[in-house]
Amino acid sequence: MRSTAWFVGSCLVVLAAVALCSPMMTTSVQAWGSLGHYMVGAIAQGFLSPAAERGMQQLLPESDGLMGPVASWADSFARDAFRWSPPLHYADTPDWACSYFRNRDCYDTGYPGQQYCVDGAIQNFSTQLVEGRAPLSENVAAKFLIHFVGDIHQPLHVGFRGDAGGNTISGTFQKQHNRKLHQVWDEDMLDKRLREDFGRDNSTYVDYFMSRLSPGGDLHPEIGSWLSCPGSDSGRSSIAPLGACSDAWASESIALACSAAYVDEEGRKIANGFDLQDAYYHFALPVAERQLAKAGIRLAKIINNHFDKQQAPAHSPPLDQRTRPQRPIKKLLEL
Repeated sequence: MRSTAWFVGSCLVVLAAVALCSPMMTTSVQAWGSLGHYMVGAIAQGFLSPAAERGMQQLLPESDGLMGPVASWADSFARDAFRWSPPLHYADTPDWACSYFRNRDCYDTGYPGQQYCVDGAIQNFSTQLVEGRAPLSENVAAKFLIHFVGDIHQPLHVGFRGDAGGNTISGTFQKQHNRKLHQVWDEDMLDKRLREDFGRDNSTYVDYFMSRLSPGGDLHPEIGSWLSCPGSDSGRSSIAPLGACSDAWASESIALACSAAYVDEEGRKIANGFDLQDAYYHFALPVAERQLAKAGIRLAKIINNHFDKQQAPAHSPPLDQRTRPQRPIKKLLEL
C-alpha cells in the first residue's frame, strides 16, 4: 500500500490537476458544525507556544494567526475548490466491530490502494508541514490539518459503514424532528449547550473549556495521557508526524461511538425513529465536550512541535504546565 504521506500527492502535483480528482461523495459530513470546530481552534490557540503563535501569524495571515476563524474552512470553501476532499473527513468501520484499523478502514473506493480517510489526511498534511513540500501551500495544508483534527474526534466520524456514521439514522432530538443521529452530535447538542448555559456567547463557552483545562480544573490531570502516543500494535503504524497519533485517536472515537453515540443512556441501540430527550443529552454531552478538549490540546501539540523545532532554542513549558492562554480569550474570538 502506498505511503499515507503521499496519498494526496497524486491529486496535487499541479493545481490544474485538482479538477480531475473529484470522487463521488458518499457520506454527508460536517463534523461538530462551525461551533465545535471553532471551539477546537480556540482551545488550541490558548496552548500555543510563543514560537507557534508567531509562526501561525505568518501561516494564517487571513485570520492573524487565529485557528478558530479558519477551522471550518474545509467544510465550506474547500468542498467546492478541492472536490477530492470530502472522503477525507471520516473513516468508516464495520458495523459494531467497535475497532479501527488503518489498513482495514482507511480507504475510499475512488482511490483504491491509498489510505484515504481522516486518519490518512492528518498523517498527510502533518507530513507536508514537516517536509515543507505542500503541493498547494502550507496555508492550505494547515487549514486542512486544523479541521481534520477536529473531525477525527467526533465519534461518528469514525462510525459504522452501514449507516454512514449515523447519517441514515433519523429521529427526534429535543422535539426537533427529522434529525440525523450524526447531526445530533455535529450540531444539536452543542447548540443547546451554548444557548441554555452560555447565553449564546462563544467566548464564555471557550472560557469554560479553558478553566477546566487549567491547573485545578477537572480535565487538567488528563492532558498528559491525551498527549501520549501509543506504540505500534494490532497493525497500527507508529509513524506519527509532529505527534499526530491519528490512528490511536480514530480508535478512541469508534470506541466512544459504540458506547455513547449509537446507544442511549440505558445502553439500548439507537435506531430509525429515535426520540432522544434530556436523559440522552446529559449522558452524551460530557463525552462530546471531552472530545472537543482533547482535539484542542492535541492540535496545539502538533502546531507547537512544528514551530518549536523550527524556532528553538526558546523553551516553552509543556502543555500540562500552562496556567493560562497565551492570548486573552477575547482575542481568540475576533475575526
